[in-house]
Amino acid sequence: MEAPMNQIRFVHTDHLRLAGSIAGLASAPDWLRRLARDATRGAVTRVFQIAATRNADFVFIGGSCTESEPFSSSVLQWLKEPIDTLRQQGIQVVMAASQFSEMENLADVVLHPDERLHATRAANDQLKLSSHSSDSHTISDLAISPSQTGASPHATCNYVFRPQIRHTIEISSKHYPVYSAGCPQSHGPHETGEFGCFVIDADPNTGQVNAELEYTAPLRFETRRITQESAISHQDACDAVFKESRALAGQQRHTTIVDWHIECPIECNDKLESWQQENILQSVRLSLQEGHLGAWPRRIVVDPSGIRLATIDKSEEIFELTKLLLKQQKESGQESHAAFTELVTGVRLLRAA
Repeated sequence: MEAPMNQIRFVHTDHLRLAGSIAGLASAPDWLRRLARDATRGAVTRVFQIAATRNADFVFIGGSCTESEPFSSSVLQWLKEPIDTLRQQGIQVVMAASQFSEMENLADVVLHPDERLHATRAANDQLKLSSHSSDSHTISDLAISPSQTGASPHATCNYVFRPQIRHTIEISSKHYPVYSAGCPQSHGPHETGEFGCFVIDADPNTGQVNAELEYTAPLRFETRRITQESAISHQDACDAVFKESRALAGQQRHTTIVDWHIECPIECNDKLESWQQENILQSVRLSLQEGHLGAWPRRIVVDPSGIRLATIDKSEEIFELTKLLLKQQKESGQESHAAFTELVTGVRLLRAA
């Protein structure tokens, strides 16, 4: 879809992290490891494709392409082809100043700290881009400013950015929005949710700036919860995770790696060991072997506070051990799966005794 006459459209992304690796997949199958290996470059490629399909005037990379010097040459070599393709389509590339000077050679314009990018639409419909110090009186249709310099009083439209890992739109103390486009791809389970880039439309006729998030990550990390009031068995838990995984896969085109939290009363009887994370994971993953279905369970965490204590064992010692471990977990902030492992170990020892 083309932008209206005189409107300026650009795609904003922050840190590309092209030399980074995706963590948290120690027990993943080979197909998922291959996907993770190529996910970041695939997400960056998707950013450039969005710029082409949305007829953007330029791509703005507000953060770094890589923070790793040993990989800077390989990142530079890889980036050259997609950026050349953008230029052939008439799309310019603006980069924030890099600690690796050779990286800046890829950009049409380099934006240094405390500088603003100014964009002006010429009479022949060509867009002129230039960078100036923040205290200059440059007049333009659009000014793109780092958050520390603030908005320009000499531009019809203002876009203020702060490079971050996640996308946000905040309101500054001076009452203008500050945009963080985030990274194209998350790099582990500590970065859950949606990752992508902003497509920005700036209209000099009205002074309005609109931001639309486009998703780019082929791999997504999420935490999901299975909750209900009635008690469930070990098999019920396996079936619920499998069913939710299938439903999740049908809703999207990317692969989601999920940490499942089972927050239900659970029936243990004398089979407490069957509730260990490893046992449930193995059962669910075997069910998903027909294909990854667009979802993969990374962890399954059972909250031990949901155990129906009276059904665990008739032994008074085991009953007391369970209460002690649950109290310890609550007071120490210990992760529930760790407390559960301790509980299973303790029950085994007591039964043997």
